[in-house]
Amino acid sequence: MFARILEIRTSEVKAAAQAGSEHALGSPRPAADTPRGELVPLAWLDHFCMRNFTNAAIFDDTLPRADGVIEAGFHVPAEALAEAMQAWFRRKGWLRPDECLLVTEKSREGLSRAKPTAE
Repeated sequence: MFARILEIRTSEVKAAAQAGSEHALGSPRPAADTPRGELVPLAWLDHFCMRNFTNAAIFDDTLPRADGVIEAGFHVPAEALAEAMQAWFRRKGWLRPDECLLVTEKSREGLSRAKPTAE
């Protein structure tokens, strides 16, 4: 069962570091002054989630819902997910070297604004 909503955004590495390195790559609750980047496109999330490129079953319980939104099981570690996504996006040439990913946990109410990818 999918139990939590993760928001994934891009951010400049320098800006994320200035706000505190703990806010980049999977911090569950960034400070209010954490730089906010663009939502990661749904196509990128779908590409990552639909390919078993890591051979890691831990990412099987992820479901892309909208730009920047993934529904994930509680056993999916946000930091490991962010690191794997960041590496994958860089290999594909979608994430610049000066960008990183910020992953934050959101309330389930946030999902109501997101359009599901499939019914």
